Amino acid sequence: MPLETRADLAVAEMLELDSRDTSVTRARGAVVAYVREHCAWVDVFSVRLVTAELLANAVLHTGGRWNLRARCTRSRLVLDVADRDQRLPVARKPDLVEGGGLGMHIIGSLSSSFEIRPTPGGKILRVVWRRPG
Repeated sequence: MPLETRADLAVAEMLELDSRDTSVTRARGAVVAYVREHCAWVDVFSVRLVTAELLANAVLHTGGRWNLRARCTRSRLVLDVADRDQRLPVARKPDLVEGGGLGMHIIGSLSSSFEIRPTPGGKILRVVWRRPG
């Protein structure tokens, strides 16, 4: 991932949420409100779907504890979801009959980039939307 430029350093108010203090539904709504206020250039429906997918996976696959951070600069929106599970997700072939396997494909197709960063206590899933132009 390229280093942040001086323009990237102008950060709007950061949104930080913890699963101990809010629900997935409220977190999704808070991210949508944040994007509408600070990153109007981002497709809010894509952000909403990606947020829902990341948080649903945190609940389903990692025991439910997660932290979310969103920050908008002039040139990008960064959404980080951290959890306490050190197992890294693996993209699977989508199963259209039984369901499942679509999450990482959805995230990758609706964002500019997606990466997984292992941490000593789990991992961070980072999704970035870059401003066009």
